[in-house]
Amino acid sequence: MIEATKLTECGTHLQRAFALLDRANEAALPTVNQLVTKRALLDEARHAVDAARDTLVH
Repeated sequence: MIEATKLTECGTHLQRAFALLDRANEAALPTVNQLVTKRALLDEARHAVDAARDTLVH
């Protein structure tokens, strides 16, 4: 059975991932700097999802 603290931590990571995805989705794309920012937000979201998965695995 998964502990409540692990579920809470996982939820926190997923909440962060969704917030980052929302920010990336709002970004306009006309400049190179905005594309780089969007890529960075997507990378951070991926890391947050990985952290959530790792929390549940361990």
